[in-house]
Amino acid sequence: MRAVVTKLAILTAVFVVSQSALCDTIKVGEKPETVLFSNEVGARVDGSPWSTESIKDRLWLLFYVAPSRRDDNEALKEALKAENFPDEKLGSIAIINMASTWVPNIILESALKKNQERYPRTTYVKDFQKTLVNKWKLKDDSFEVVLFDRGGKVLLYRSGDFSPDQIKETIDLIKRNLST
Repeated sequence: MRAVVTKLAILTAVFVVSQSALCDTIKVGEKPETVLFSNEVGARVDGSPWSTESIKDRLWLLFYVAPSRRDDNEALKEALKAENFPDEKLGSIAIINMASTWVPNIILESALKKNQERYPRTTYVKDFQKTLVNKWKLKDDSFEVVLFDRGGKVLLYRSGDFSPDQIKETIDLIKRNLST
């Protein structure tokens, strides 16, 4: 009986550890694993490589977006635009989860080029392999928002549509950290 209980305890511990590893996502206060988007993994709109290592020296807002969710968070986007935060203090990155849609890459790439021209302050990156879903455990087929401090540590991570209160909290968090 004792051997059965011991085996059950071991199996339970292995299950709990593996489940927490599967559910583990980026955490506030931590710097996530560096990810390089190049070649078959992804790239900037112009085809040049891009690395999360460049998330430093100012606050950064990263949007990880499935093409089908691109219209989500319009209220958040409008609130951020209305604040007109200075480029040298707050940068923005839009990483498009290209693998989460049936739409051909050539069509998405055309739209991204237009967005890059329309919004030159934002760095657009193509993720062909759900890299941040796999490495950072961000949600697939979603609209993810991550705010980073000047050292690349996560200040905020949210998934899905923001409520008006969450938008206000996000704007306030940015303002507090711009002055530090």
